[in-house]
Amino acid sequence: MRRAKDAPEVPLSEISLAGMSIGERQLDLALAFGCEQVICITHEDEDAYADLREQAEARGAEFTAISSPRSLLGKVGTTDELLVIAEGLLLDAGIALDALSGRNGVLVLPVDTGIAAGFERIDLNYAWAGVLCMPGSLVERLTQLPPDCDAASALLRIALQAQVPERHLDESVLRQQKLALVGDASRVTEIEEYWQIANIPRPSMYAPGRSIASLTMRKMGAASILARGLKPSLFKGAGLAIAAAGCAASWFGAPAAGIAAGGLGWLAAQAGTALGRMMHVGIAEKPSSEGADFAIGWAFDVLLVAILAFALTGNWPDRLFVPVVMLAFLRLWQNLAKGRWADLAHDRLLLAAILAVAAGFDVTRAGIQVICAGLIVVLLGTVGAQSRLTST
Repeated sequence: MRRAKDAPEVPLSEISLAGMSIGERQLDLALAFGCEQVICITHEDEDAYADLREQAEARGAEFTAISSPRSLLGKVGTTDELLVIAEGLLLDAGIALDALSGRNGVLVLPVDTGIAAGFERIDLNYAWAGVLCMPGSLVERLTQLPPDCDAASALLRIALQAQVPERHLDESVLRQQKLALVGDASRVTEIEEYWQIANIPRPSMYAPGRSIASLTMRKMGAASILARGLKPSLFKGAGLAIAAAGCAASWFGAPAAGIAAGGLGWLAAQAGTALGRMMHVGIAEKPSSEGADFAIGWAFDVLLVAILAFALTGNWPDRLFVPVVMLAFLRLWQNLAKGRWADLAHDRLLLAAILAVAAGFDVTRAGIQVICAGLIVVLLGTVGAQSRLTST
């Protein structure tokens, strides 16, 4: 029903935040609660929300648009439960689910911080946090109110009069930008900047490749990248394509360029991982990326083995043996090491940089052998340290 204050032509529900509109994020919240029917109160034509309808139906819910609060009377049964979400509200789905936990309730905040953040005061001590769950039987009381009343505020008053219990949220959710009431596009920019700092890791000297990927996403603006429709999968797919091109370069006699391409491809995939963390902040339906990231990690190692095998001379068993052993040692170190050392073992950009320099001086095999020797020493030290800790 409302428009952005600093962009009157834009409905609040269509403002994009990290690649998803506010409407899509609210829909995700509703479906996280198990809503079977999603009702949007709007003066817009129902076709304006075709995308939201498709998303709701894809996840097993009905989607309906109505023009007035009283139209709820024919859609909410007395045995139903009604979830109400204030317009322009952003709330981390996990926090909402934990606070209500399948119960009826009105989410509230301490009054001072709640009002300062734009939320509606409900009594001397509390402000409404923008979400409530109430018995459907209470909806009949809308007949006692004017037809043009504000739906969310009216339902809030009805719930409070019926003594639907208050569920308290800590004011820290406001500081952490896990709860916000958006009234204009500039507020979204503030939230995106905070999410970017909080969810894209800081650079670390022990993980140069991941640090460059994270720094790139921070400098370029992960939210603006997502707003242009670029998805994490695009970066990961491009990374694999670059690494595959590195195989071709090594095959055609440019091993240094091929190895460098393998490292750059891995870097692009890491940028996609960082972008994915930003994209999935606050939503309930987070597609698990662990399996895909695991497969992509192995794919890059296979491609790196192929690049190095093409760069070496001799028979194929000898060409394959040395890089396979090196990657096996690296993966063993990844599993044994912890913290920053595990990050270092995982970093394929640093590995590719070292090997590209070795290839440039035509000492690729020697470079791999030196790395293998170093990894043997590190692994012996790691295993020895763990054995001492266990025995103690």
